[in-house]
Amino acid sequence: MSIAQVQSSQSVPKGDPPFDMVFSCENKPLQRRIRTLVLDDSEFDQKRIERMCRDTGYDFQFTAIHGIHELRPTLDEYKFDLILVDFRLVDSNGLDAVRRIRSHPAHIHCAILMLTAQTDVTVAVEAMKSGCSDYLDKSVMSASALRRAMTNALEKTALQNDLMRARGLHDKLQDIVKDFADDNASEMKPIILKMMRQTRARLASPASIKDKD
Repeated sequence: MSIAQVQSSQSVPKGDPPFDMVFSCENKPLQRRIRTLVLDDSEFDQKRIERMCRDTGYDFQFTAIHGIHELRPTLDEYKFDLILVDFRLVDSNGLDAVRRIRSHPAHIHCAILMLTAQTDVTVAVEAMKSGCSDYLDKSVMSASALRRAMTNALEKTALQNDLMRARGLHDKLQDIVKDFADDNASEMKPIILKMMRQTRARLASPASIKDKD
């Protein structure tokens, strides 16, 4: 497989934690480079997209591929924060690419931007239904518009990752409590029964409680 590593001579790091950044503060420095995949069968458009990405002010580490046949091996090898997909591909289309990305275990919540050379409302709607974070027209795309779309997409991904981790922690805590209860049921039962009897007695004798106070 031929993969063009554009901005950095180093390979994209494997196994890094999810890409979580705070985008609400414009001047906040990024924690690391945005690992970005560009799927476009035009080398000219690849270079233009990469140049416009750099103009947003963010720091990127690019991987570029030309066809959907390269997609799965690339997703298996690298974990991306952001994927830019051209709608018209020589061996397929962007909608198919998005569906394949979303079905990949490591990229279920990855930020995806669909790029096209023509405005088509139907395609835009289908792109969003397929799982795109946003849809941009190449002919009128600017660095500021691209920055806004990236910011929104990456922010949404960070929130989804936070939610997934929170759910995982909640499930883990529930398992711990259940295991503890199962392992200590015999010791805990008399203690709980005693506490319940004491509570009922106090509720039944409010006057005595008041006198003790």
